[in-house]
Amino acid sequence: MAYLIAASIFTLAYCVLMLFYTYGWLKLTNKESGPIVQPSTLISVILSVRNEEKVIENCLLHLAGQDYPTHLFEILIINDNCSDATIQVANSFISSKSDFNCTILELRDQSPLTNNKKEAITFGVSKASGELIITTDGDCTMGASWLSTIAAYYEGNRPKMISSPVVFQAQASFAGNLQALEFIGLVASGAASIATGHPVMCNGANLAYEKTVFNQVDGFAGDKSASGDDIFLMYKIANFHPGGVHFLKNDKAIVTAEPVQTINGFLNQRMRWVSKTKLLKDTYSFMVAIIVYGTNLLLAVGAILLIASPDFNELLFILIFSAKFIIDFIFLFVATSFFKKGNLMWYFLPCEILNVFYVSIIGLIGSLKQYSWKN
Repeated sequence: MAYLIAASIFTLAYCVLMLFYTYGWLKLTNKESGPIVQPSTLISVILSVRNEEKVIENCLLHLAGQDYPTHLFEILIINDNCSDATIQVANSFISSKSDFNCTILELRDQSPLTNNKKEAITFGVSKASGELIITTDGDCTMGASWLSTIAAYYEGNRPKMISSPVVFQAQASFAGNLQALEFIGLVASGAASIATGHPVMCNGANLAYEKTVFNQVDGFAGDKSASGDDIFLMYKIANFHPGGVHFLKNDKAIVTAEPVQTINGFLNQRMRWVSKTKLLKDTYSFMVAIIVYGTNLLLAVGAILLIASPDFNELLFILIFSAKFIIDFIFLFVATSFFKKGNLMWYFLPCEILNVFYVSIIGLIGSLKQYSWKN
């Protein structure tokens, strides 16, 4: 009985939260920004790379194809201790593009080293000449109007930070499509939290902020996690400038990233994400994490009791699970519609069921066990 009461309370809280986020996502209208007549924002794109030799050329190809005036943006590649041919590939590409303002900076020449991405980004910001910093990753691609769309929104609204959409590249595999659907849910949840005035998540693969604000909040100083180059900076800026964090819901601002290809890589990625939770100082974000994790954990326990206990109230458990199922379906349906990924909803049922168990397990392991990332 105690289990069913707890499961009912948590699931009710979860459904209220997701209804709130559905409202927040729909509140974010598709920001159709026209071209800037006379763009003036100087942009520095920071690309921290470690062992990206297979994907870096494609990323640079998309950056070189931007329709934003070439004299108004620079690309800063930070060599975060690459041990493969990433820098050689990047150098070769840069040499073939005479009008491509791209510079490679060596992080290993700096001291002291802590071997994390925050250090690489901090170094890049210190060398950036742009007033608007935009971060992305070496495995990402973007449309030709990516920079001009972000710049137009920035010049029209002057936010301190802009979180923009990220989606996984289309996959032929079952596991890849499950990842893609789940990731859309995470990105849309982060966007909805920003829209409702309580930022919880953002993604460093498509994040913009003013250089002056980065320095104003002292960058990543005080962060104890090697991960979190996105959300912890977002919390700082949101606290320093209430209402200053925006989400740009525009399909021209979408960045496409590569999903992880191995089970070990997937588990390490998710543990890296979960490891940030125990360092959360924001009460609202911590409560959201408790509600989401608690609901999934209780449903996972319920599924086990459904099989193992003959006296278990099957009907009530099915009603509880159905409530979560329905609200998740509605939220993901409207989110995938924006990303033009409605076909992924065919994977909703297995994704919903597997998500209950994997969130419960990863949440526990990620809080206790260290993860590894690119050595």
